Formats: sequence, C-alpha cells, structure tokens
Amino acid sequence: MEIDFLLIGQGLAGTALGYRLIKSGKSIRIIDQPSGNQSSRVAAGLFNPVTGRKMVKTWNADYLFPELHSFYKGLEEVTGESFLMEQPIYRPFLSIEEQNEWMGHSADEGFQIYLKEIYTESQSDSLNDSFGGVLLKQSGWLKINVFLDAMQKYFAENLQKEYFEEHELRKEEGHWVYKGIKYQAIIFCNGLGAMNSSFFNYLPFAPVKGELLELKQAFCPDYIVNRGCSEFILEMGFTG
Repeated sequence: MEIDFLLIGQGLAGTALGYRLIKSGKSIRIIDQPSGNQSSRVAAGLFNPVTGRKMVKTWNADYLFPELHSFYKGLEEVTGESFLMEQPIYRPFLSIEEQNEWMGHSADEGFQIYLKEIYTESQSDSLNDSFGGVLLKQSGWLKINVFLDAMQKYFAENLQKEYFEEHELRKEEGHWVYKGIKYQAIIFCNGLGAMNSSFFNYLPFAPVKGELLELKQAFCPDYIVNRGCSEFILEMGFTG
C-alpha cells in the first residue's frame, strides 16, 4: 500500500494541511495521539490583524486574514458545524499620544480595512479607557475544539488515534515506510512533540507556557476587550 503523505499530529497545523492536501488530490494518513498535552486544544483561539505593544499589523496580515475567513467559512459548510466567531476587538488607548497615533492610522489605506471605529472617550465604566480606544474588525476567535472534533469526522478514513512510534519509521529508496505502509513524504505537525524526535532534537527549541483565565462578569460587550478591564470577576476558574 502506498500513500502520498503521512502527517504526525491533527492540531491546527495538521488539520489545515491535511485538508489542503486532500483538496489537491493527494492521499494522506494522519496519526494523532489520543491524549496528552496538546497545545491546539487549550489555546484561546483569538485572531487579531493588529497586535503587539506597538500595535502593528500581524505578519502578512493583508494576505492571511482574507484567506483565514474564507478558509474557515468553507470548512463550516463542509462539516456542518459553526466554529468561526467573527467579533470586533476593542483596544483601549493608554495615552493621548497613542490616541493621536491611531487618528493618524485612520488615514492610512493599509490600516483602513482593519479599523471599524476610533473613540476618543471612554466606552464603559467597566473599562480603563479614559482616552478612548480603537475598535478593530476582521478579528474574533475560533472554537478550536469544535473545529478539531468536526474535522476528525471529516478525516475519519484517514485518521488514526494512536501514538506515533518513530522507531517503526524507516527510509527506503525514494520513500518512507511506517508499519508496512509506504509514504512519499512525512510531515511533522506535532509542535513541541518534535523535541522528542531524533530528526529535530538538535534544534534550539524554547518552549513557552500560556495560561487561560476563565471568568464570569457583569460587563458583557459585543466586542472582545484587548486590555483595560477594571472590574469583573464574579466567579472564576483557572486552567494553566
């Protein structure tokens, strides 16, 4: 038996790549561990075209964000599930200088497609935004677990929920062999799992830790608040 691609991992990267390969007419098999510390499963899923302390456009934003929306909308149609939550992001200004800078950005054609509104005064007593803020569009969040679960069903015939056993992998002339099946190529999409691979363990990985704080609050705007919340916690749970 011969298959074009063996993908290790069905997180965000493996899922997107696997779908693209199938749509390109390639045969694939995905091996995804049944449990463990999977970064995609615990990520918050926010997407924002303008980020960072200096509020600059995300790398390649003008290309990636139009593609992001069409890609996930298309997969909602394929799976019959809803997981792309398009929602503006409100970023309070910290100073009058920052407010003035964004008033300047509003005249920049490169930023206009991401700007929904600029405010010069506070939008809520629940926010530390005395200088106002900027409301960004083409932003929101992805229900990652709903997405990955839906795509597991899509990949059903191509997906194996098991641990990848690298010692079973061998290179033969012109192809790879894993447990008796030939593959033209193998692609690792398993994030920090690659640290345990003999192919990549020489790379200077620098793992980082993220934490997600879950809470309930009385203030429930129709936008995502990027920073500047002043009062909110009624009931709190924590995952890290």
